[in-house]
Amino acid sequence: MFLVQRDMTGYQHRHPARDATGTWSAPVELHSGTYRVLVEFHPAGEAASLTLGADLIVSGSAHPGLLPEPARDVMVGDCSVSMGGTLTAGTVSRLSFDVRRGDRRVPDPGSYLGATGHLVILRVGDLAAVDVRRVRSGLTFDAAVPSAGTYRLFLDFQKGNADRTAEYTAVVG
Repeated sequence: MFLVQRDMTGYQHRHPARDATGTWSAPVELHSGTYRVLVEFHPAGEAASLTLGADLIVSGSAHPGLLPEPARDVMVGDCSVSMGGTLTAGTVSRLSFDVRRGDRRVPDPGSYLGATGHLVILRVGDLAAVDVRRVRSGLTFDAAVPSAGTYRLFLDFQKGNADRTAEYTAVVG
């Protein structure tokens, strides 16, 4: 399950748990504003996974944020995360990420929810989810961006015992 405010802030990635009654739930932290909730699941007997989306409005005084400028390098705590590759509309683009602490590369960021990392890409405006596939071990992904526009990329990984998210803005021509 992915949750993000419409202004592309407040991103959260959760793996809901199912209770004895069949209800799925996960703890989230919500502030006032409008959110998009995306739930990805793989139906039994189906070849592909499905993603369902819904809007959620939390009452109160919302203050929309501004998107960060596009950048290839971002800081997440004491780690710098560099993105390699370029998103291109209408084709599959390969993206790779390098995590460093100081001048030393973090060779294996660790396991984050069963993988070395997860990449979520959402289109600004309609918050449509982009099809992303992890290529191999490490932080390399193939992404099929459907059209030109501005996108937000959220790379989830683990460093030590802490979950981290590197956030990027990308403009696709």
